[in-house]
Amino acid sequence: MKLYFQQLQVWANNNDMVVNFNKTKEIVMGPPSKTSHLPPLHFSAGHFECANSVKLLGINLDADFSWKSHIEAITSEATQRLYLLKKT
Repeated sequence: MKLYFQQLQVWANNNDMVVNFNKTKEIVMGPPSKTSHLPPLHFSAGHFECANSVKLLGINLDADFSWKSHIEAITSEATQRLYLLKKT
């Protein structure tokens, strides 16, 4: 993984961009029995925040490949919008 990240940093530098460590998150996907022993990624420039779920292109992805967080987010948003429609 470190090699891929170093390649990403080289590409970003060549294209006058930087990787924002405040916005970058690490998510290890798979069953906890196989992923719990993996160490977090650390680099000289910083480290990534470890997350159990992330939002990518409008889809909430869970580390265990479930749709639970995505469905909860969509349901919550729909409930809020329905309340506003009902109120008017």
